Amino acid sequence: MKNTFKKLISKKLEALPDNKALMSWDLQIAFQNASGEELSDYLPELQEAVDELEKRKQIRVEMLQNNSSFRIVKGLQFDELISNSNNQINISALTAENVQVGNKNIMNIGVSSEEFIEALKAISNDTDKSKTVIGELTDYAKKGVGLAETISKFIALVG
Repeated sequence: MKNTFKKLISKKLEALPDNKALMSWDLQIAFQNASGEELSDYLPELQEAVDELEKRKQIRVEMLQNNSSFRIVKGLQFDELISNSNNQINISALTAENVQVGNKNIMNIGVSSEEFIEALKAISNDTDKSKTVIGELTDYAKKGVGLAETISKFIALVG
């Protein structure tokens, strides 16, 4: 149940602007709507989840003056909470070359000098094909891709 509370707090805070707080009664209503259960039945689990998130500085909890209500605001490390909860990628089918899937990945494209020279030779005698390839590469480069990706695309077009 602790993870359920962490997920719910994360989801509710993510939807709020940075200058807004998640009020305890809003959390209570969200939990009841999502689970059909009363938040008051799970106060120890809620406290564990809140303590853990607060210890990691992902949230900050402030008690209100009446001490029966609280509000939760985004902490200094809130972005870690969001990145941890959004780490699932579902792919049903994928057919491609040089594909990158995931967060913070690095794509290395290896094109040998020989492959590049062979591709240049292949279009050097065919002006129609070279115009087509140059046009497609120009469009591709306008999308802001790097040199290695452009060269790889060139090899694929001529290939």
